[in-house]
Amino acid sequence: MESLFPDAIGKVENHFLEKYQLNKIAPHKRTRLIASTFARHPIIFITRENPLEEEEKEMIRGTPAYKNILKKAYENNGCVKFFDQGQDVRMLTKEDFIFAFGDKGKAKIKALYSLGKEFNDLTGKV
Repeated sequence: MESLFPDAIGKVENHFLEKYQLNKIAPHKRTRLIASTFARHPIIFITRENPLEEEEKEMIRGTPAYKNILKKAYENNGCVKFFDQGQDVRMLTKEDFIFAFGDKGKAKIKALYSLGKEFNDLTGKV
């Protein structure tokens, strides 16, 4: 703690929590945290053909295109996220990118453009 917060030296006491105590810690109120709202822009979203299939996600992660997407996100101080149309449409900004995987992904891009969303189409450019 002191190495992370030098101003706290001498003002903070550390107490080790054992496994028994850690198992008893629980939030006061169960609230679903949507971590994607804390994502760093520009975000490179990847749309998929079958979002419920984890095998497809793993296949994409094993491709040269995915490595290029990661490199682009790193160079722009951004992040990469698989697109969840139920939540991510609200956080999509004109500085973000979408990479479409397959025909369904391209259709999502077309639909978002027709609905007035502004973003950068990265399909075929990585």
